[in-house]
Amino acid sequence: MHAFGAVTAHGASDLFFATGTTGLKLGYRALPHTAAAAAAAAAGAAPLASGVTAPEFRDILGGTGAHAHAGRLGMLGQIKAIFDSKGIASWAFQLDGARCHTISPLGSQGAQTRALILSVAPKVVDGWPAFSPDMSPIENVFSYVEHVLWTQYKWDDFEGYKRALRACWQRVTGGASGSAYLRRVVGSFEKRRLACIAADGGRIKY
Repeated sequence: MHAFGAVTAHGASDLFFATGTTGLKLGYRALPHTAAAAAAAAAGAAPLASGVTAPEFRDILGGTGAHAHAGRLGMLGQIKAIFDSKGIASWAFQLDGARCHTISPLGSQGAQTRALILSVAPKVVDGWPAFSPDMSPIENVFSYVEHVLWTQYKWDDFEGYKRALRACWQRVTGGASGSAYLRRVVGSFEKRRLACIAADGGRIKY
């Protein structure tokens, strides 16, 4: 199961199910990482990707390609709309270190992803500590969603599971209680940052 979402102190995006989710075949091709793979890709013979690639991640961000749905903004558009509704013009988009999330300008995929993000977000967060994913508030949100899902929801098949997960995500991040929870979790970021510095980039308690 690969589900993508984004959170802010003021609300959250929808969940986006991506390649790697059981039964979901969206047609994205594996990116070449060797000369032989590049040759296969150039010949149109690259295999279908088994997980999320950078091009698919950009489609999730932009609401394009296989992730284009009428009446639904992409992840970046949804987050911008949240900040716009609060009159907030200065914000930053932060990602973890997954390969498909790379925003390094040294590679073509990272450069394209960075450019897309900066076409919507005022800035991106660089230099994320490789050994401290626990700095990211969304990890706490996903952990809480998982706990609520498995203790309070039921389903009979995989489609029912996805419906339950979407409902649980909305329950945890939406409404008055969800707003208070997100403000508390995202509001802890400065404490996390200082703790990470004190730990010299290592793991912290969060």
